[in-house]
Amino acid sequence: MSNATAQRIITHMNTDHQDTLTRFLEHHHSLPSHLARTATLTSLTPTTLTITTTSPPKQYTIPLTPPLHPSLTDARTRLTEMDTASLAHLHNHTPITLKTYIPPTRKHILILALVALGLFSFTYPAQFHPSHPLYTLIWRHTPNLAATLSKERNARVGLGLMVGIHAAECVLMHFRKLRVLGVETGSWVWWAWMGSTFAEGLGCFERINGFVKGEVAARREGKGKGGKEL
Repeated sequence: MSNATAQRIITHMNTDHQDTLTRFLEHHHSLPSHLARTATLTSLTPTTLTITTTSPPKQYTIPLTPPLHPSLTDARTRLTEMDTASLAHLHNHTPITLKTYIPPTRKHILILALVALGLFSFTYPAQFHPSHPLYTLIWRHTPNLAATLSKERNARVGLGLMVGIHAAECVLMHFRKLRVLGVETGSWVWWAWMGSTFAEGLGCFERINGFVKGEVAARREGKGKGGKEL
């Protein structure tokens, strides 16, 4: 076995495919995602993968059956097959990993401003009275709506509905997007997306969907140029 070949594969996996190592631990050792996130490939032999975690410090081995060729020439193909099997077993995972927060576009900033205006409106019903300066500036153009929202009970109901809808969007974002795309719960990326989802809602889903479509297209293009293995 070539130590140089093994080290090259180890370095490549740790640098570019750490999410794959995480899935290996989740699949083969039933490790929770928050513990598997620190997975590092430390050894590769024809018969065994050795992966360690730093929090908590622990070493895990995954047998390779049948063994790899002594020269490890088939290692990348086998690792790709193992990752495919891990994805099939885990169900709620995808080979695409979201590693950063994508800031809002101009359209989404406008939506964010409208949501902020709505929250402010429901928490400050005094502005809907004709004597208030904001009524003269904004709400005089919609007097019937202003009259409805000027009632404190209606404002509370509106605020509750708005908060409830955005909270539901956060739940969907966590389970349908962030968790599936490998975003660690509690990480700064997770907090950024969750906070932005509560503030602007559907704009976050649009940006993530655009990211996924771009990644899928890039991977298809890569396969067209000879394939993209681990």
